[in-house]
Amino acid sequence: MNKLRILLSVLCLFTVTTLCRASEPAYVGHVRLGSSFESALQSIVREFGEPTTKDASQIIYKDKEYGGFTFDEIAFRFRNTKFNEARFTIRAAGKYQASRKVAELSQWLSKRYSISKDYDDGAYFYVGGLAPSGIGRLFTIYRRKFDGVWHAVLRYGPF
Repeated sequence: MNKLRILLSVLCLFTVTTLCRASEPAYVGHVRLGSSFESALQSIVREFGEPTTKDASQIIYKDKEYGGFTFDEIAFRFRNTKFNEARFTIRAAGKYQASRKVAELSQWLSKRYSISKDYDDGAYFYVGGLAPSGIGRLFTIYRRKFDGVWHAVLRYGPF
């Protein structure tokens, strides 16, 4: 009977802890995921300055320094007027350089988040943080080739 009580107590504690973590807000920098377009825009401009372009579906920066990196593009995306995705992209001279940038981005984010490394399609990629739902990862760091050019990408969401 005592073992059953201990098991039930541990199970309840685990459930409460999981539910509490699931309700914690997630951020990209100081911008809260799920915030309204107007609220997110104010936070984004405060942290990143005036955007290169913006419309109701996305806010774009070109050639922006952030966190010690120069990103060729930073895109904050919205669905149903809510902030749900961000992509930080660095162009690379080739596949190897893109992989190096992916590793550097993972080292930078590992100072703030728990990160895991995996291997797929001939390259390492990294996932980390906790999604706003409490299930899944907050971000993914990977390399990709787009229009014949290799990139390192840090993607938050979509959620």
